[in-house]
Amino acid sequence: MSIHMEYYLIVSAIMFFAGIYGFFTRRNT
Repeated sequence: MSIHMEYYLIVSAIMFFAGIYGFFTRRNT
């Protein structure tokens, strides 16, 4: 597996969790 593929998966996962975290924090306030 290439490094670019792993990097893309890690970045997309971080953005995904960051979006869910921001959604919940924004909804709770």
